Amino acid sequence: MKKEYSSVAEVLLVELSKMGIEYVFLVPGAQISPLVFKLYNEGLLKIPKPIIANHELAAGFMALGYARASGNMGVAISIGGPGAAYMIGAGITAKTDDVPILFITGNIPPQNFGVGEFQDASAYGTNDSLIFKESIGTSMVCNQAEDLKNIITEIKKCNEKLKSIHVQIPVSVQKEFFPLKIKKSAIGYKKPNLSKFHIVHKIRTILLVGQRALNTIEPSVLKKFVEKNLIGVVTDMKSRGVLSESENASLGYIGFNNDLRALKVFDCRSPIAAEQIISVGISKDLINLYLNAEVVEIIKIEPCEINSFFETYTSSQDIIDQRKYWLNELNKLGGLKASRTNFKNKVSYVDLIRTLNDVMPKSTIYCLDSGQIRRAGSIFLTSYLPRTLLHSDTLSPMGLGICSSIGAQLAKPDRHVVCLF
Repeated sequence: MKKEYSSVAEVLLVELSKMGIEYVFLVPGAQISPLVFKLYNEGLLKIPKPIIANHELAAGFMALGYARASGNMGVAISIGGPGAAYMIGAGITAKTDDVPILFITGNIPPQNFGVGEFQDASAYGTNDSLIFKESIGTSMVCNQAEDLKNIITEIKKCNEKLKSIHVQIPVSVQKEFFPLKIKKSAIGYKKPNLSKFHIVHKIRTILLVGQRALNTIEPSVLKKFVEKNLIGVVTDMKSRGVLSESENASLGYIGFNNDLRALKVFDCRSPIAAEQIISVGISKDLINLYLNAEVVEIIKIEPCEINSFFETYTSSQDIIDQRKYWLNELNKLGGLKASRTNFKNKVSYVDLIRTLNDVMPKSTIYCLDSGQIRRAGSIFLTSYLPRTLLHSDTLSPMGLGICSSIGAQLAKPDRHVVCLF
């Protein structure tokens, strides 16, 4: 007999696998037992592999590291009530750092809401959904199997927008039967507007790359484009390495511990400041913080349009020659360089990071925890590839470095991962 129905837990996990999510991070408990059972008894189904944490906050931080290193959504699962409360720290970090995390929490059966049952996470108890909504912006409750279609659609939208989402599923609903087929929806695609690429070429031109473009820019294609046109590249913190920072055209980053060259590029009072910024994947807040639209021309390219832009944009040799001189002047400013120290019988952060830069492969992923090691690491580590420098540049919670390194290693099992804490 053809199987037409499956449980809510099974359908949700299958859909996450279809999104390319290979691992989920969790602390098991009675309220999520149907989900846990499916994770360990998947049979012929392709579903994510479970990774057990010893604390719900650790599960959230592991999911964050996995998301940052993989470029896909991270998933953290726990019971409601205390488990959900422990994950809030990871949720707030994910929100402020624009990292898409799906937080799934359980609850008691809906018919038992408000009657004093143990660990009631509904509006009559700890009200987990309201807490997550206030913390990360989006929370949905799956009180019946039919709710799952809209929830899965919203999960995919949040992933595309680099937003986190919380979903509460009572234990009884996880076991409910549900139609297995879910219609595919095209989310986040925009047809390129090629007319905007007829840009007046200017000498002092910068390509400003942000996190939202990481999944659409191929570093080798960007490198060829930069070499062909000699355009300088500045990134935000999370897209560092999309162009190797060892390249002459790499002018550093803006954000936590700004690179001096990047600041000079955006300083409208400077005679060598950029006169044209081509922005892709950068948040409006960051643009408003560093750029004066009345002084510098800002051209916004959507991430889905960037490859068409690379193919269309070609500068004249005269402009390229003048850009070469301009880039050389900017690079004379230099960034902060790590130099050896003379502390007797001690190892400084600078010594440690200098050694790491010397001996570790360029593909190494570094996960930084809070405190001075994050400041030193963000300044002195060189990013040769994207998604290789992972830390929170907004909150920097303690414990993030160790847990996120576990998620990063699972996302990139062929890479070396170093945690600095």
